[in-house]
Amino acid sequence: MYLRKAMNYAIRDVVDKRVYIASLMIVLPIVNLLSVLPISTFTAASWSSVQDLIRLLRFEFFFCPLLIILLGSLLELRVWEVIRKYGRRVEIGIHQTILIFIVCAIFTFCVFTFAALTALLAEYLPLNGSRSPFLLYAPEGRNDASMLLFMFSFYSISSLVGLLYFLARSWLDNGFLSAVAVISMVVLDRFTIAVIPRVFNLGLAPLPLKVFVIALITASAMVMVWITRWRFKSIDFSG
Repeated sequence: MYLRKAMNYAIRDVVDKRVYIASLMIVLPIVNLLSVLPISTFTAASWSSVQDLIRLLRFEFFFCPLLIILLGSLLELRVWEVIRKYGRRVEIGIHQTILIFIVCAIFTFCVFTFAALTALLAEYLPLNGSRSPFLLYAPEGRNDASMLLFMFSFYSISSLVGLLYFLARSWLDNGFLSAVAVISMVVLDRFTIAVIPRVFNLGLAPLPLKVFVIALITASAMVMVWITRWRFKSIDFSG
């Protein structure tokens, strides 16, 4: 019963914050264009697909901070809202978890939609009838299966980062420090064991490894959801 209530509250929160969400998502097409147009030698980049364009923007330096900024306002809890909406503390954690999954789905949809539109522009706006104005764009054949797997990987990593940020906020009780800690972990991963880049390149892996990584991601999400429920059972909102 409270799952349906939490879902309704989460959807309502997203609708109430639609202007805030849209104002942040408008950054995506701007950065896409600045990254691929031959404006300078610093913005020029070689790419051949939607996946390449998204990898080019670097999850740890662009998408992760943008996602955390997006979640920062949506995950704010006010005492009067807690009293009005929830009968048990665990319901708060469930609501926030569902909200993270919904926001990450919207975020993933926007990322891939704007990247696909940029690729369409690069394909259908030739320069002097022979070359794309989007520097070093070389289209490749479509691979729908690889695209779907990449979308799943991006959504899964975004959701795990969102859950990690949420847990950090519940322990540190400070949104800024939590954001810095999570972004630092993601950047550190990029320059050490590189788990996130490997997951984003999962389409190149053999099938058994794909199945294992998908199962591992799913298990990690379930563990973090369980930790969230356990954590909110012990939080005192009256203090």
